Amino acid sequence: MKSRLIKPRALRRYAFWVFSVAFFFSLTSCHDDHPTSVPESQTAAKTILMFLPFSGDDNNNYNLYNNFQQNISDIEQVIVNNGGIGNRRLLVCISLSATRAALVDLVYDKGKCRRDTLRRYSHPALTTAEGLATIFNDMKAVAPADQYALIVGCHGEGWLPARRNAMPPTTRHFGGLSSQHQIETSTLARAVNMAGLKFQFMLFDVCYFSTIEVAYDLRHATDHLIASTSEIMAYGMPYQQMLPSLLKDSPDYDAVCQQFLHFYENYYSSGKPMPYGTLAVTDLRQMDNMVETMREINRQCSFDDAFLYQLQDLDAGHWEPTIYFDFGDYAQRLCHNRDDLHELFIASLSKLVVSKVATENIYSAAGKKVLKINSFSGLSISDPSVNEQATASKQQTPWWKATH
Repeated sequence: MKSRLIKPRALRRYAFWVFSVAFFFSLTSCHDDHPTSVPESQTAAKTILMFLPFSGDDNNNYNLYNNFQQNISDIEQVIVNNGGIGNRRLLVCISLSATRAALVDLVYDKGKCRRDTLRRYSHPALTTAEGLATIFNDMKAVAPADQYALIVGCHGEGWLPARRNAMPPTTRHFGGLSSQHQIETSTLARAVNMAGLKFQFMLFDVCYFSTIEVAYDLRHATDHLIASTSEIMAYGMPYQQMLPSLLKDSPDYDAVCQQFLHFYENYYSSGKPMPYGTLAVTDLRQMDNMVETMREINRQCSFDDAFLYQLQDLDAGHWEPTIYFDFGDYAQRLCHNRDDLHELFIASLSKLVVSKVATENIYSAAGKKVLKINSFSGLSISDPSVNEQATASKQQTPWWKATH
């Protein structure tokens, strides 16, 4: 298997500008830069939007643009290998810089994949619900479909609010590394509602997004959340393997997870084995049941702080003290003397998390630490965290308010 070699920072920065220009000029512009309605007869079975916002800091460091290019190329290879994707559409909204973005259609044409620009954006307000809703409405106008799905690729820190002192690991973050380029999950949820959408799935090619707090925020925005409890390597999702399973009318979520696991169990970076990764699929239509379960557990049980350092850590040193713990392990400790409540939790969790995989260990590029996985439920939680970044805001999350 070919490995993705991470270039030194200076080469990455130079390559970013080269590939930015190359990508921009490779886009074939439509005659009209403003999307117009498409005849109903051209409605697709499914439209997938790949949203790749600006991922650098104010000086354009740690930008994942080159990794996004690899992701797009992998998707194009799937389209070519399969002779197209049938009655489906695949759009990419990519930030070409901190101030420019483009909405691009990946079109199969005579054995090749062509990139058609449907819309260009100057200074798009992608960190606002209004700005994101504009992108979603443009998607609906140019690629109407019976159902829609969303793939998001960037850096990420789970449910934590946008902040200015983000760490710069070469992994993923929902937006850039400066707060003015970061998007919060509540903002995304409002944008989806404003556009009158509910996605079939949201796949977050982003670190730490398989958290119960994020899942609760997005419960009305999508049926399924596909995300990692931990860091994702800069390469991102193995789209060549996973995309066919996602394109199905009813995605094969078990296959998606197994394809991710197989790829990362055999993954190399810079010539070194990096067999690290987790992925889970959460059915957010089951969220209300879990909320009721946790509200009852929290009413009757209190967490014993003596268990804190026995919990499964999913940060692997990214944060000290830990912010993200395994949800299932936490619930078991919380209900340690109440088997009836723990059985209720297990029943709720089995409906909520429909598929999950984890390598034997996880890795944090920020913490530079490998950590063994002994307990994995597919979701993390920050309820027991004593980290100041979490304690300052966790009780303000909709999840906390709904369950305490």
